[in-house]
Amino acid sequence: MGRASWKNLQRNFVLPAAAGLAGGAALFLGGIRDPVAWLTLVLLIFVTATILVEFARGTRARRLMTGEGLLRAFFTLTWRNKRRYGGYVIHLGALFMILAMVGGIFKEEKEVFLKRGDSMAIGRYQVHFEDFREIPRRDSAVLAAEIHVSNAGKPLGTLLPQKRFHPGSEQPHTMVGVLSSLREDLYLILVNYTKEGAALKALVNPLMMWMWIGSYLMAVGVVVVMWPDKRERAVAQYAVEGRHALA
Repeated sequence: MGRASWKNLQRNFVLPAAAGLAGGAALFLGGIRDPVAWLTLVLLIFVTATILVEFARGTRARRLMTGEGLLRAFFTLTWRNKRRYGGYVIHLGALFMILAMVGGIFKEEKEVFLKRGDSMAIGRYQVHFEDFREIPRRDSAVLAAEIHVSNAGKPLGTLLPQKRFHPGSEQPHTMVGVLSSLREDLYLILVNYTKEGAALKALVNPLMMWMWIGSYLMAVGVVVVMWPDKRERAVAQYAVEGRHALA
């Protein structure tokens, strides 16, 4: 390998490798000890950093060349190199979706019966069943369990997992209570109910929101890649006009 090739390798991968090593250490210290999950996450950090470095380097070069502002240089760079940078966006979206799949390895699930005033713990959450609540609706009767969610004593919100009874339907429709964040999603399902209390199913799905972020990024990347530029539109228009002239 020549000196120039070695310098290019260093320039392209030193920062991503450093990000991967730092991220791997942080994951290990944070309790991620499953070898498959750990290695997958480190590789995701490395590849994501590689893509971001490409965007940063291209944007910086364009700013130095044209004097444009940061955002304008970024968007102009992407738009004038749609296939390259749109492809990067697609890859980044796919990586985020893989990240969400890896998070599924650490999913937690618990099913309990809680009386009024009872609490349960799942993951980092405390789930407190306050009472049942009837919610008036025009098209259905709704029975909801009023659930207060907290973390280390800090209130995070109130969820209302519920059963909806529609006229003419033998089975009620179950509506899930969801508390979402970039870190994880908490799902609460009202499985059953009695006069004494509620049977609840609780699930914690780490990193689930990244599945949605990844899918949106992939859609944006596909639009960027497929969007024709002026030259392609001119060629297409010329071809159409040529066919009409020969007809």
